[in-house]
Amino acid sequence: MLNLENVNRFMNSLPPDMLFIIRASNLIGIHNGTLGGSTRYRLIRWSELAFENVYPNLFSRIWAKIRFMVKIFFLERFPSLFRMLYTIEPDT
Repeated sequence: MLNLENVNRFMNSLPPDMLFIIRASNLIGIHNGTLGGSTRYRLIRWSELAFENVYPNLFSRIWAKIRFMVKIFFLERFPSLFRMLYTIEPDT
């Protein structure tokens, strides 16, 4: 069951470095919005930076970005098709 006590317990169990990252991310989002940026652009930019670090090879990075952008396109334009294509059924 999700209630404030459980959320508080979870937040207290996180390491201080993780809390710092969460707070810094929140501050970046606030300043981004104040300066006229969008959450969508900010998250896509962070994704691009993550791709650069995870895929040092240029061709694998481009292929991963294409797959990611196709998923984002389906998620934004055709949510029901996205669920049909990308939802993973739990093992029973």
